[in-house]
Amino acid sequence: MNSRLTVAAHVLGLIAYLEREEGRGATSDELAESVGTNAVVIRRVLGQLKHAGIIDSRRGAGGGSVLARDPGAITLRAVYDAVQDEGRELLGRHANGVGADCPVAPVIAEYLDEVYLDAASVPAPPTSHRVDPRLLTTGSLTKVYGLSGLRCGWVVAEPALIERMWRLNDLLGVIPAHSAERLSLVALRELPRLRERSAGILEPNRRAWNAFLAARADQLESPPLEAGTVTFPRLRHGSVEVLCERLRALEATVTPGSFFSDPQAFRVGLGCKPEVFEAGLVRLGRVLDGMR
Repeated sequence: MNSRLTVAAHVLGLIAYLEREEGRGATSDELAESVGTNAVVIRRVLGQLKHAGIIDSRRGAGGGSVLARDPGAITLRAVYDAVQDEGRELLGRHANGVGADCPVAPVIAEYLDEVYLDAASVPAPPTSHRVDPRLLTTGSLTKVYGLSGLRCGWVVAEPALIERMWRLNDLLGVIPAHSAERLSLVALRELPRLRERSAGILEPNRRAWNAFLAARADQLESPPLEAGTVTFPRLRHGSVEVLCERLRALEATVTPGSFFSDPQAFRVGLGCKPEVFEAGLVRLGRVLDGMR
């Protein structure tokens, strides 16, 4: 599994933190200690990020790696393009535990873990809380299980923290519908069956998408989809806004990448019934044919 995107995101978070809080650059040794890997690995990732114009090097006192762009202008897509390795998975976990004293490690681990769980294939990876009890991880019935109407999620953390969160939620949270809570309890007992149902929807849709993508390589840029419920292809030529407008006229829709800081991309969801997804691909194909 390729963990370079994970490492790159962690590294950039710490570089931004040190530059903002301490006014200095980050050394490869302290980055390696934070990530929990060898400095050689870090220097390779730093070289890729520098080549892409995302970071720069500062010499002298307080020197090290610094951001070459405003943090808000750095997209996950740009980081992926900088460190990607063709033929390997986009997302991966740290091979080792995060650094004990790193100020950004718990945040990075928590944030990325939520992404992994939502995009996990069967069987799901273990919660990152097992890696370090300081980490708080979340999950829900929405993305993987397709039960967004129940509005049910969960948190895995230390018991004392869970107790505090529980009390705060009782004090400040919106009172949910009793029927939805009862249905959520039923769903939690049936997670294996629900995951099997989701796989029966997502797996044929992934096959259909990958076949569609292979036939449209001259128009769409995206790695084959191996897991997850959404994909973000990039349109090689033409306007995504025009593509979306023409799709809406055919009563189909995708989400424009302008919502995700990449206006040349669009989001395709795979959570519908396979026959509906196939019909959507036919309409997307018609629009792409008209844009050649």
